[in-house]
Amino acid sequence: MICAREGDIRIGEGSSIAPGACIQGKVHIGQNCSIQAYTMLVGYPQAAVTIGNDVRIAAHCMMVSANH
Repeated sequence: MICAREGDIRIGEGSSIAPGACIQGKVHIGQNCSIQAYTMLVGYPQAAVTIGNDVRIAAHCMMVSANH
């Protein structure tokens, strides 16, 4: 699931998002990245989740930039 909500999602060239992954809000993913199944990346307007180039994120990881 990829849902910008009120954010901004950018996915670099050559990057892949596996089925079951959840990308929401303000998330910037670099080039040649791999986001594996059931990973959650959640960014908020005041704090993006930013992933550099050539990064591999394993399955079932969770990264949230801010929360209540």
